[in-house]
Amino acid sequence: MTPGRRGASVKRTCLWEIGSPMNLHVSRMQEDPQKQELPSDGTEKLRTALETLRAGMAELRRLKEGLELHHRSLVARLWALRESEERHALAARAANDGLWDWDLKSDTVYFCARWKSMHGCEEAEIGNSPDEWFFRVHHEDIDRVKAEIDACLKGPSPRYQSEHRMFHKDGTYRWMLVRGLVLREGKENPYRMIGTLSDITDRKLTEEQIMHDAFHDALTGLPNRTLFMDRLRVSMNQARRRKGYSFAVLFLDLDHFKIVNDTQGHRIGDQLLAAVAGRIRTCQRPGDTVARLGGDEFAILLHDVEGGALAIRVAERIQEELKLPFNLQTADIVTTASIGIALSASGYDEPEDVLHDADSAMYLAKTNGRSRHEFFDRGLRVPARALVRAEADLRQAVERQEFLIHYQPIVSLASGRITGTEALLRWQHPCRGLVPPKEFLPLAVRTGLIAPIEEWVLRTACAQNKAWQEAVSPSLHVGVNLSASHLKDKRLPGLVERVLLETGMAAATLGLEIPEFVARKNLDLAVRTLNELSALGTQILLDDFGAADSSLASLKRFPVKTLKLDRSLVAGVATDSADAAITAAIIAMAHTLNMRVIAEGMETQDQLAFLRSRQCDAIQGNMFSQPLPAEGMTKLLQKAHLSGASASSMNE
Repeated sequence: MTPGRRGASVKRTCLWEIGSPMNLHVSRMQEDPQKQELPSDGTEKLRTALETLRAGMAELRRLKEGLELHHRSLVARLWALRESEERHALAARAANDGLWDWDLKSDTVYFCARWKSMHGCEEAEIGNSPDEWFFRVHHEDIDRVKAEIDACLKGPSPRYQSEHRMFHKDGTYRWMLVRGLVLREGKENPYRMIGTLSDITDRKLTEEQIMHDAFHDALTGLPNRTLFMDRLRVSMNQARRRKGYSFAVLFLDLDHFKIVNDTQGHRIGDQLLAAVAGRIRTCQRPGDTVARLGGDEFAILLHDVEGGALAIRVAERIQEELKLPFNLQTADIVTTASIGIALSASGYDEPEDVLHDADSAMYLAKTNGRSRHEFFDRGLRVPARALVRAEADLRQAVERQEFLIHYQPIVSLASGRITGTEALLRWQHPCRGLVPPKEFLPLAVRTGLIAPIEEWVLRTACAQNKAWQEAVSPSLHVGVNLSASHLKDKRLPGLVERVLLETGMAAATLGLEIPEFVARKNLDLAVRTLNELSALGTQILLDDFGAADSSLASLKRFPVKTLKLDRSLVAGVATDSADAAITAAIIAMAHTLNMRVIAEGMETQDQLAFLRSRQCDAIQGNMFSQPLPAEGMTKLLQKAHLSGASASSMNE
């Protein structure tokens, strides 16, 4: 440039710090205000230089725009990377997972701080060797874990997943879920494995609890029927494969457990079952199985019994253990058990058959006096099956309401008129016809069906008697029999009160008949229950009085208004002097105690004459009328009411 001009300057500034603006400035040439003449060749050179400068400036502007665009792209990628890293870190923290990265070439592993803390360790306590992982794996799992990793490294799938237990610094083992991904060079050579570690201890414990609950009884903790039958099937298969191996099944049922439930309540009943289970456990050998099948039924599977001697020893030991009182919250309870034994030597195809035969033997033990054990004999199969059918029929009878009531009139000897009836249960079997109570009531008691049956009788008899009161005589009373199990049910007074309210029948016209021996056998409980029933206004009748084992001393403790003479005494009053003397004494004693006397089983005129001479209050028997269905009894009552005739004259 000539000295007379100001030279043009180019100023370039590039600030490369990411996130800061990039400025590229090119100053324009300034003309010298004092123009000077140039030679002609100088003008051409200047023109050429100016064009070159202009081209350079255009190139610089293009570079500036490219650099600014590249800068903006780098900034965007940086922020995306930061967001991705932050998102990944937050996701890892939210998942509560530990990260690991295994360099297979150097055989080193990076364990993140979370991975280490999941094992109770600080950062510096765990190095970068794969052994930091493997030596913490439970000894029962380590071979499987290594085999799974090896299969993943050599196999076609790049993904790895394993659940296993790992040691924690606190001395416990935690269940871990390990997931991983294998990276390969090409298709063959793995060079890296990266993944996560999740603590799944809570989930595994929940799964184990669910599995345990599915195969164990919640109350006692014992194996349930499902698990017992599975183990029994295993034993049967073993007996088929292994010569000389034998087993035994003991079926145990508590005696009179329903009485405990009815009198003490289900809470005490449950406590008793749990305590019984504990004592049975003490009698089992390692490897044997004790199970609760349901209710008060237990089963024991004994291995390698070598005949019945071991089964007998176990049964006797259990019975001895159960003889000791159980100290429960509200009472000391003594219970016994009946045990049936079935041996594998009998030959079985199905586990259900073994258990069924042990059950049959248990029923034999109950029949023979309870609190004992019996072996199954093939001769039991027929009666046992008949018993099963009878029980099924009885349950069906309850569901289908196949029961009906026959009523037998009670006649006053003073007026000769019908003053009341006794409700007598009958079963209208669809095939066998009318079944008397002595053939099904014991089974009803044993199966627990007696409670709904007796409640139905009470409700039906009261409703029927109320209808007769409205149609014939407001003072007509009805007698309903109560069994031992019903008497021991502490809910009985409430049930009676409820039925009286529902039917509208006066309490004074309801007679509740309790066998004398039943009341005496459960004296304290009977006194309490009978006093509650008497407080409702009902009449308490002591049935079967005068039998061989009757006790006069118990009379003063019971709120009894009426004695019903046992039919065995009534049958002999006209032919046996002893029966006559006892009957006369009982009638006299009852009158002294302000009690009424009803003679059951009246059959002859001689019996009637004797009882009338001894001033017996009322009689009941086939001499006047057999038990009648409700329709027949209605006709008899209407006939007596319309004619004003006595029962004796109607019978004539």
